[in-house]
Amino acid sequence: MNQLVQITGGDLHFYSKFNSAKHADKIYYEFFRYVSRAKGNEVSVRVRASTGLTVTEYFGGFGLREAVDF
Repeated sequence: MNQLVQITGGDLHFYSKFNSAKHADKIYYEFFRYVSRAKGNEVSVRVRASTGLTVTEYFGGFGLREAVDF
């Protein structure tokens, strides 16, 4: 499931009482929309903390750079 959610940008749907004849067109168009929509793959986020606060843990695949003072 993890890989499916990563590929679809975090979207996961549950089809209650799945019926391929009933849901085939809906799944096709939803999958086409997920695959063809614009995606942002590289994001840069800069986080600042007040004096005295420090970040002690990082979650995710981050490439850490040196701190830059403004």
